[in-house]
Amino acid sequence: MPRPHDLELAQRQQQLLLRSAALRATLGQQARVLQTPLALADQARAGVQWLRSQPLWPVASLLLIALTRPRRAMRWVSRLWLGRDLYRQVFRWLSRKDKAGSGASQTAASDPAAQP
Repeated sequence: MPRPHDLELAQRQQQLLLRSAALRATLGQQARVLQTPLALADQARAGVQWLRSQPLWPVASLLLIALTRPRRAMRWVSRLWLGRDLYRQVFRWLSRKDKAGSGASQTAASDPAAQP
């Protein structure tokens, strides 16, 4: 004869199994929204891997553009170089700002004369 506690546990287990099945179904429906963006990300990752494994193709393409349209190529090179410089300047500015902010708090905390 089953004890009442065992019956309660079996009932609770059944409820949890039903809830788990419902949650899995809901998750499956909600995950369908992500299917297209994740497929695009997979394709982009595969493309980058292919480019890394076949470096001759992008280099040859860039060389062909540089030979057929030298002005356009030089314009893009100068734009990329300016962008690189801007990126480096912003990075340096942010790192100095971060160091200045963290350095001031460390100095105040470690200086016993600064405390009242």
